[in-house]
Amino acid sequence: MSEAMIIRGGHILDMASGTDTVGDLRIEDGRISGIGHVDLSGASDVIDAAGKYVVPGLIDFHVHAFEGGSMFGCDTDMEIPSGVTTAVDAGTTGCAAYESMHSLIHSRKMRIFSLLNISSMGQLGKGFNENMDPELVQAEKITELVKKYPDEIRGIKVRISRNIVGSWGDVPLRKAIETAGKLGLPVCVHSTDPCIPMEDVACILRKGDILCHVFHGLGSTILDEAGHVKAGLRKAHDRGVLMDAANGRNNFAFGVAREALAQSFLPDIISTDLTAATMSQGKTVRNLLFVMSKYLNMGMSIAEVVERTTAVPARAIGLTDGSGSLAAGGRADVAVLDLIDQECDFADSKKEILHGTKMLTCLMTVQNGQILYDSNQLAHA
Repeated sequence: MSEAMIIRGGHILDMASGTDTVGDLRIEDGRISGIGHVDLSGASDVIDAAGKYVVPGLIDFHVHAFEGGSMFGCDTDMEIPSGVTTAVDAGTTGCAAYESMHSLIHSRKMRIFSLLNISSMGQLGKGFNENMDPELVQAEKITELVKKYPDEIRGIKVRISRNIVGSWGDVPLRKAIETAGKLGLPVCVHSTDPCIPMEDVACILRKGDILCHVFHGLGSTILDEAGHVKAGLRKAHDRGVLMDAANGRNNFAFGVAREALAQSFLPDIISTDLTAATMSQGKTVRNLLFVMSKYLNMGMSIAEVVERTTAVPARAIGLTDGSGSLAAGGRADVAVLDLIDQECDFADSKKEILHGTKMLTCLMTVQNGQILYDSNQLAHA
């Protein structure tokens, strides 16, 4: 048995178990071995987290991780200093290049899962949209990959923007649902400027499917002409369709998000849609903590924001190892965060600016019981 690490005296927020308390966290052999008032004996490292938030390692549910294989691809390890321990590649690769994606995944420190694009070519980059001809879907190859990498491929991705699907309309969406259904996987749908009304998209989706870019502001949105969240979106949510904010540079509008939040229509998942062009720069995305901070400045609580970046995305991709939680016995992925007073600006796809006053920062990132990032701001004993 290895020596224990103890994160002591922090404000523990574990929304999967409903834990919201000040206490200690004991980590041994890559697992959470105690929570609350823990035994300090045998500890090789006691970390003072008093006054800080101790949360499960963050999960960025929507990134583009195929660096070198797509113009969108970024180095997800750059999110580790933001408290992110797990990322989900949202359809950057289709079945044609997935073996290369598999190799890349195992070269990263970040734990990465995949949503396989229904289009064999995947998302090559700006100006190179997927070929959405349903006759070109390689269902046999997709099935082969899912069976080969069941612990890695956790869903099917499809983009249904009008400029992508063209005359195919909703046929690619229905093909993705058919394919995913045979494999027992969820579908994640890129919905910005959809080829059919947003309520029709939501009606087609099943329990456990993910509607991403839910606060986009282009074409048909989740709001009706009076600014109310459409009934079809609420019905879909009530039956278990997950709403992912998936910010991106072009997929979020304050005008839509503010109305939705005011009507208690909150996202189920908060994610970045990070690409090479947005990683660590700009005022639209930057990293997951930046996007989380935007929602704090829009009025959501820290507990609500943490739940949508830990417990919910863990369930969405079927993680059963304790990810997204700090429960005893679970995988020891942990982030120590601070909420500081800081003037900050957040931009949307329409160049609107939100002037904020608070920002989440990361002081330490622990993955599978190992410290991957230490800001040197926490005392060790």
